[in-house]
Amino acid sequence: MNDLAERLASVQGSIADAARDAGRNPHEVTTIVVTKFQPVSLIRDLVELGVHDIGENRHQEAQQKAAELADLDALVEHVLATPGLRLRGLMSVAPLGEPPRPAFARVRLLSERVQRIAPEAGSLSMGMSHDFRDAILEGATHLRIGTAITGNRPDAG
Repeated sequence: MNDLAERLASVQGSIADAARDAGRNPHEVTTIVVTKFQPVSLIRDLVELGVHDIGENRHQEAQQKAAELADLDALVEHVLATPGLRLRGLMSVAPLGEPPRPAFARVRLLSERVQRIAPEAGSLSMGMSHDFRDAILEGATHLRIGTAITGNRPDAG
């Protein structure tokens, strides 16, 4: 658990540094620890270390979904008009093979457009273990950090 605590503290320190570099309060950024393929015992250890935001994701279809959702302002209006749904913001993953910051900047601009229609939809979830600094610099309010905190994933098999 010492290694886990050290990785967690290191990431938290880097997040705080990036937030300050962006002129932001580090407490405005929520870190979601992603535990994909990790054992339940690791989640218990994270909770013991004070982590309360934990996420799982097994299948990412971000590129296909982004193409299908190119008409975002109509989707937003549909979600706002649908009983039982509450639009909280946007979530994205930087595309492979290109620098993450320009992609995060595009998502931030989309988020600003969404907030003109739905001011309460200010959450912006983007940034993972390898690119969270760029995400913070582009306004991320939520990060999804896995490997940098939990260590390498065990084999899924």
